[in-house]
Amino acid sequence: MYGATDTVLWVYDHTRGVGTLNLAGRLTFSRKTFNSASIFPDQLVIRNNAPLLIDTQGIYELDNGNWRILTTPPRSNWYQDLLSVDHAGNLWWIAYTQNPYMPYSEVRRDVGVFMRYGWWIIALGGLALLTLVHPGKAARARRTQRRLWAALYDVPDLVTLQVGGGLYRLWLPLITLLVPMAMVIAAWGEFRRERWYAVLAGGLLLIWLALPFGLRRRGYIPARRSLAVEDYPLLLAQHLLVTLGLGLLLYFPIEQFWATLGFSPSIGVLLYVPFVLYLAWQLLRVWFVAHIHSANNLINRQQEEAALKQLAWMERWLPLQAWVQLLRAQLAAQQGDVPTAADLFRRSLYEFQTQPQHAATILIQLAHVREQQERPDLALKLRETAVAIYPEGQPGYLALADFYERQQIEPERVQSLRAAAGVVGT
Repeated sequence: MYGATDTVLWVYDHTRGVGTLNLAGRLTFSRKTFNSASIFPDQLVIRNNAPLLIDTQGIYELDNGNWRILTTPPRSNWYQDLLSVDHAGNLWWIAYTQNPYMPYSEVRRDVGVFMRYGWWIIALGGLALLTLVHPGKAARARRTQRRLWAALYDVPDLVTLQVGGGLYRLWLPLITLLVPMAMVIAAWGEFRRERWYAVLAGGLLLIWLALPFGLRRRGYIPARRSLAVEDYPLLLAQHLLVTLGLGLLLYFPIEQFWATLGFSPSIGVLLYVPFVLYLAWQLLRVWFVAHIHSANNLINRQQEEAALKQLAWMERWLPLQAWVQLLRAQLAAQQGDVPTAADLFRRSLYEFQTQPQHAATILIQLAHVREQQERPDLALKLRETAVAIYPEGQPGYLALADFYERQQIEPERVQSLRAAAGVVGT
C-alpha cells in the first residue's frame, strides 16, 4: 500500500500493477495504467487528493486518468526514492547515498574487473620484470670479483676502496628528505587554499634535481673520487626528469585508452607510475648505449679529435664516467701511451668488476698493454683470468691462443683453445 484518501487506497498488485481499492461500497480494485520503464514505482504520495509517483525516470502526477511527468530528478549515483509533501502542498525530493557505509564497494568492483580482464597486464608486467631481475647474477659477480683481484695484486688502494664522492654522497639522503617535505608543503597549501605552496614544493624538488647537472657543469671533482658515487645522482635525476616528462606526455592518450578497456582510474594510477618509470629507464639505457657506441666507433676509425670531444661531452652531461674512463684507456693504447693506458685499464677493472663480460674484455686489453711493457707472465695470467670469468665468450680463448702462438709454446693448447672458441661461437 502506498497511500490513502478518504475514498480509496492506493496499492500495488504484482499481477495488475498500480491501482486503487474503492472504500465506498464494495471493495473493488481499479487499475491505473502507469507507462514507465520501471515495473512498479518506488514511492507514491498524495497531494491535494491527487497521487504522485516517483521512479528512476522521474516524478509523475495523475491527471485525468493519465500519468503526466512533472520533473526528472538529477541523475547521479545517489538513491532517488524519497518523496515528501509538506502542509503547504510543496513537493520535496530527498536523495541520500550509501557510499559512506560501503567504503570498499568501488575497490571490490575494480578488483573484479581487473581480475577478469587484466591478465594481459600481469603477463606484460612479468616480462618487464624479467628484463630487470637476473637470477644468479649476484653470485656470479662475487666469483668474478674474487678471480679478478686474485690475478691483479698490484691494484692501488685508491681504486679498490669505494670511498669519496664529496657532495654527491649527500644528494640522495637530502632528496629523500625533500620529497616528504614537499608533500607536506603542498598539503598545507591545499589546506590554506594558497597555490604558491604547491609552487614552492615543486620548485624545491626541481632545484635539487638540477643540482647534479650544475655540479657537472661547474666541473666539481671531490678530493677522493668514486665514479659510481658521482654518476648515481646524475643518473637518478635524469631518470626522474624523463619519467616526469613521459608521464605528462602520455597521460591523456593512455587515460583515453584505459577508459575504453573499462578499467577504473584507481587501478590505472597504480599501474601508470611503474609503467612510466620502466619506460623512462629503458629509453635512457638506449640513449646511453648509443653514445657509447658512437664514441667507440670514432676511436676505431682513429678520429681522435672527434673522439676526445665526444668523450668530454659525455663526461660532463651523462652518468657514464666509468665508460668514458674505459674509452680513454682504449684511445691511449691506440696512441701508444702505454703507461696511461695501463693505469686507466686497471681503474676501469674496478668499475666493471661485477660484470663478467666487460671485465673479461678489459683484462684482454690490459694483457696486450702488459705485453708491450714486456710482462708476458702477467699478460698470460690476465688472459687466463678472462677465460675463467667469462667462459661463454670467444675473445678470451682467441686472445690466449694468439698469445701462445706469439710465444711459440704449447701448440696443442693453441688448437684446443681455437676449437673451444669455435664451439662457443656456434
